Amino acid sequence: MKNKFLVIILLLLLVTVYWQWFLPGARVANDFPIISESLLKSSMNLPFVWSESGAEGLGEYSTFFLWSWPLSFIAGILANIGLGFSIIERVLLFIPFLLLGGIGIWKFCGSVKLTDDAKFIASLFYLTTTYILLVIDGGQLSIALTYAWFPIAFLAVEKSIKGGFNKKVFAGLSVSILGFFDFRFIYVLFLLSLVLFFYQLLLDPKKRVSLFLDWISSGVIIGTVVLGLNIYWLLPLFKAPISSGTYAFFTQASFLSLIDLGHSILLLAPHWFKNVFGNITTLRPEFVFIPILVFLAPILRPKDRVVGFWLLVSIFSIFLTKGASEPLPQIYPWLFSHIPGFSLFRDSSKFFFLEAFSYSVLLGITTDEILKKAIKFPKLKIFFLIILSSYFIFLIRPVWFGQMTGTFSQPLFQQEFAGLSQFIEKDKSFSRVFWIPSFPSLGYSSLTHPRIEAARLVQRRTFAIGTLGTYEIFNFLREAQYMGEIFDVAGIEYIAYPYLDPRRDNLHPDNVKYQSIFSDQLSKLSWLSKVENSLIPLWKVKQHQDKFFITQNIWWVIGSDDIYKEATKSSELALSKNSLIFVEEFSGLGKRIDELPNANIVLNNKTFIDFSASFIDSNDLIFPAKKLKQDPDQSGWWKREAADLIRWREFLQIKYGIDNQDFDLGGGWAVGEGEREFTIYNLQFTKGKVLLARVLESTRSGNLSFSQDGKLIGQIDTKKPGNNIRWFEVGQLQKDGGELEIKSSGDINVVNALSVLDKVEWVSYQDKTQKLQGRIVNFDEKNIQSDNNPKVSYNKINPTKYIVDISGLTKPAFLVFSQSYDGLWKMNGQTFLPVYSLLNGFKIEKNGQYTVEFEPQKYVFPGLLISTITAVGLILLLIRSSKHP
Repeated sequence: MKNKFLVIILLLLLVTVYWQWFLPGARVANDFPIISESLLKSSMNLPFVWSESGAEGLGEYSTFFLWSWPLSFIAGILANIGLGFSIIERVLLFIPFLLLGGIGIWKFCGSVKLTDDAKFIASLFYLTTTYILLVIDGGQLSIALTYAWFPIAFLAVEKSIKGGFNKKVFAGLSVSILGFFDFRFIYVLFLLSLVLFFYQLLLDPKKRVSLFLDWISSGVIIGTVVLGLNIYWLLPLFKAPISSGTYAFFTQASFLSLIDLGHSILLLAPHWFKNVFGNITTLRPEFVFIPILVFLAPILRPKDRVVGFWLLVSIFSIFLTKGASEPLPQIYPWLFSHIPGFSLFRDSSKFFFLEAFSYSVLLGITTDEILKKAIKFPKLKIFFLIILSSYFIFLIRPVWFGQMTGTFSQPLFQQEFAGLSQFIEKDKSFSRVFWIPSFPSLGYSSLTHPRIEAARLVQRRTFAIGTLGTYEIFNFLREAQYMGEIFDVAGIEYIAYPYLDPRRDNLHPDNVKYQSIFSDQLSKLSWLSKVENSLIPLWKVKQHQDKFFITQNIWWVIGSDDIYKEATKSSELALSKNSLIFVEEFSGLGKRIDELPNANIVLNNKTFIDFSASFIDSNDLIFPAKKLKQDPDQSGWWKREAADLIRWREFLQIKYGIDNQDFDLGGGWAVGEGEREFTIYNLQFTKGKVLLARVLESTRSGNLSFSQDGKLIGQIDTKKPGNNIRWFEVGQLQKDGGELEIKSSGDINVVNALSVLDKVEWVSYQDKTQKLQGRIVNFDEKNIQSDNNPKVSYNKINPTKYIVDISGLTKPAFLVFSQSYDGLWKMNGQTFLPVYSLLNGFKIEKNGQYTVEFEPQKYVFPGLLISTITAVGLILLLIRSSKHP
């Protein structure tokens, strides 16, 4: 009876905390924007490894996130039976969070023999920490479900160690469900299980062998179940791994020390309560009683194994949660770089999971001991429970005062965004919507009008090169005169610039004024026209291309992409009529030049040596930056990556008054300031071979000399006007293997790449350049062809497959596919080429039908078959177990 009463009280308190979710209307946040009906319904489909429905509206390889497909599929089913977004988010996400969270932590506390009173306190605390409230307020509801399910999954793993086969299988299923919510937290569960494994081995030395075997058998069975249920996305990920650049973007660490030791000990989320990144809350003295109550557990119940384990976990998780803050700030970055799996966590806040879990258990133990030892009168027990519950509710008062800024609040500008959505929805032709700075929680996105976020797009080179400085990173819209051409080929039709959110944005007069000024500047751009009847500031792009379009002219460009400026000088030079392929964007790309025998070749401020070097195989390139760090090492040299283009150019401009936007062949820049010496060891160094170097010429450079064992091979005079990256033939190596010393003089020297070639091979590249001289022309109207007017139509089978029909073609042309360039896209089995450093392009020579496919999708179906068989087998096994326990 008491158990039921406490459960009812717990539910009432949770309703008090989460009251906003019980009001009608959609609950949205920055990380959980409203989803259009068409997108919701499209979720009821097979898992696809390419998606354009996220922030990257040009499409991206999405295998890395397909672990959540089961949840998306269920959402699609609910949408197709007529449920709207506001119902689905509650039925599928919020209500399961409360139910699973309450049941999970309650059951786990029962497994460590806590009383009902202690279960009540532990459960209330676990479901009302500032961490989980900010997770939900920020819209990370899949993480909230993971948080709710985590105690159930760990309990299942714990029981499987001494349990039979069925318990081990059930543990595998529990861990898999955890992974369907967020696969990264299987790693957190693994860490917790690893601590338990070593803890048990330490305390039971006589049972170490049997314990070890029990853990191994559980691990094998659990791992097999998890692998079987997730093979549908792990197989394509294994067969076609994501690029190192993409992986780095999704796993880059944040070592900004946003969480200090105080926040971690107090279990106080650093962004409480406004949930604005970078807006760190000061330490609140009222939270100090949480760690006091938690760490009373080992004092009130000494020499207890359960207390010892969870005390160890709490200390371990406090240390991980603080990240790169003092003390020992270097530990977390080291773990991130050297321990497999740690790179899955871009910031350390995810380890609040373990801290909240351990704190809840220890808090329950403290409650039990206080009620048993210190309070022997029933009324005082009730009073203690009321005081403790009230304290927890008091700590999170911004929630029930309605001061939160995400899902715990009513969204602003609902009518304005509804009008914008209706306006865009009436446009039935395909185009993209560009949102400044990011997609708002009530923004519109659909299959016909995917969203693109300015904050994501500025990280793409095609847009970053137009940005001046780092203060105003979206000024490429205003400063780059060719940006209308880029928006045209990128299929962007609308630009939306929503009002500032008074709850989250800084409404300083300067910020309000800037938005007004920037809006006026957009309205004055010749390639934009303002949509006057839109209540949300909206502009329409003068011209935009469809997802597939044909250009009559193809250009191989040796040199930088500052050639875009020429595209604005004549309508005949428009990018929609001219495909530009930048040979130096990727190493080895020049080897594909023979695939387009009719394409023109442009030497954009480059020489025949640069052209010849473009034929060098990627395996024959040595990138010194690969051996360097972001900060100067003992040699004084350091590196910058191509992904850091905006800050790299600002550094050159501010410190040295020079600028350069050459491509880095994908290898980065090795930088030496002043007189420096840098040594490279490489087995490719062979006596008699020709050494080539790709370096910066500038007015602030000086000289680079190359030697082996003190013997000079050659030197390059790098102090020249033009601020240009060029290839140079340095000389012949004088010995096999060993080291190559590079000495620099001058204010700044930059080395991009080295290459060591047989003399015959290098001569053959130069001969090839001579044979291609007849195709070298200027990028101007005189070399334009305009007598070919083919038509293109297409049928989208699914996000990874299109059928394209070409008609009216009279001579070879180039088909541009307006999706982010990825070498895994194929047309009739052939690989696309990168166009505009952004999209996919393919030569077409005849009319007919072409099949465009994303190759990794073929691995999904066999994987899905295995996952389905595994799921069916588990269901049958569980049914059998229920009938025959």
